[in-house]
Amino acid sequence: SLQFKHISCIGCGLCETVCPEKVISLKRAIYLERDALEYQTVAQDSMVSCLQCGKPYINRKALEAVEARVLSLGSLLDTFSGSRRGLLRMCPNCRAVAAMLEVDKGWKP
Repeated sequence: SLQFKHISCIGCGLCETVCPEKVISLKRAIYLERDALEYQTVAQDSMVSCLQCGKPYINRKALEAVEARVLSLGSLLDTFSGSRRGLLRMCPNCRAVAAMLEVDKGWKP
């Protein structure tokens, strides 16, 4: 989940700058409500587990966005087809091992 605490925000704008989905926007205001001291959940999603080790490593919406971006690039369609389709659903560690095993089988990325 993505949580926000009004009282902790210094208004630097870094969160807005680095948001990969560009869904964070800042509003200059002074928030004087009592709940400014509490964390508030602003987004929540289920986690996806690695196909290989089972460790949760990415949220569902982020994985769907990554898959859509990668598969929209025509040059990568062969890279993530067949037995390599699951690479996108593995954590970075397992993905690296699986990719090296594919290279050992003759795959040339």
